[in-house]
Amino acid sequence: MGKEKRMRKKWKKDWERRKNRKKKKNGKGKRMVKSKKKKKKQTKLIRKKERNEKEKGKKKEETGKKNRLEKEKNTKRKIKEREKKKRRKKKRGRKGKGKKTGLRVKTNIYKSQGKGNIRCNRRMQI
Repeated sequence: MGKEKRMRKKWKKDWERRKNRKKKKNGKGKRMVKSKKKKKKQTKLIRKKERNEKEKGKKKEETGKKNRLEKEKNTKRKIKEREKKKRRKKKRGRKGKGKKTGLRVKTNIYKSQGKGNIRCNRRMQI
């Protein structure tokens, strides 16, 4: 009798376990598990995207820095060239006829262009 009772208890436990497993499998339980997996995947993807965006931002900043430095270099160079040109113009303007009054005066400048000197009228700052 004692053995049979024990067996019955065991069978009952087994049956309960099996029943619960069946409950989990059909319908809601299964779907819930799937949705959890999906959520996990989505969060993973979101994190990946964020990481990529951060890296992109870093790269952009680096390129921006490079571009800025290059721009500054170029502007400095351009300013230097402009000043050089101004100096040359001043020197050239003095050679022309015209009073050195600081007004814009029409001056004749001889400019060589391969075939001898060509005379050209230019308004210059003197």
